Amino acid sequence: MREPFSNSCIERPRTAMHTPAAAMPMRPRVPARHSVFAGAARAGGIGAWRAAAFFLILAASAPAHSQSVETRAQAFVRDGIDKVLAVLKDRRSSKPKKLAELRAIFKGHFDHQTIGRFAAGRYFERATPVERRQYMTALENFVVNSYGRRMLKYSKQIDKRLKATDLFKITGTSPVGRRDIFVHSHINRRLLKPVRISWRLRRKKSRFMIVDVAILGFSQIVLYRDDFTSEIRRRGRGLPGLTKVLIAKTGRITQN
Repeated sequence: MREPFSNSCIERPRTAMHTPAAAMPMRPRVPARHSVFAGAARAGGIGAWRAAAFFLILAASAPAHSQSVETRAQAFVRDGIDKVLAVLKDRRSSKPKKLAELRAIFKGHFDHQTIGRFAAGRYFERATPVERRQYMTALENFVVNSYGRRMLKYSKQIDKRLKATDLFKITGTSPVGRRDIFVHSHINRRLLKPVRISWRLRRKKSRFMIVDVAILGFSQIVLYRDDFTSEIRRRGRGLPGLTKVLIAKTGRITQN
């Protein structure tokens, strides 16, 4: 049996993930308030920042190959923040148009297959090709709507003069295995403690792809896997049962 973070999925470091300030375990115990499904229904607090984190760096393109890996990774983050902030500060486009833009960004810059496969674990391996495709589509819709809509809800509060440097500070990088690198950062919040976020990037040919985001030490891909596994075990219908849950929850989100 291969490790969940194998070369075919995500390489798991043998030691805990570290930021310059503190250690962040890759598979933490997840309290109920950090549930993916619970977070989808929440409108404020850390949920809003968690939503923003998924889309803040998605639209970046990789810089020139002559730069170091660390420099390219940090530039990927900075450039993406500027592009996504432009979407959030856009007062003319409609909500459906902005969601469509976020969907395109997600599909183009997240390693959707790696994330979805890991999140479903062994149930993905046991599923048929048709069941896998249906699940991946449902997962994409759930992520885009739950995080995208929550983030857009607060977009009107964003000052048009806001710059990426006002919002975001990169604190360093650390390699993970042969292909991955963490970019450690803080999201600044007025009068509140900064939110610590580490982005796990994977080098694929000439560009990076996002394979995980750790917010306040909680790996989002592990959080998804814990919630999905629990849901499947409770319902006992394998991947198709999880797909139905995702479709139902997405439907309730879009009705609000």
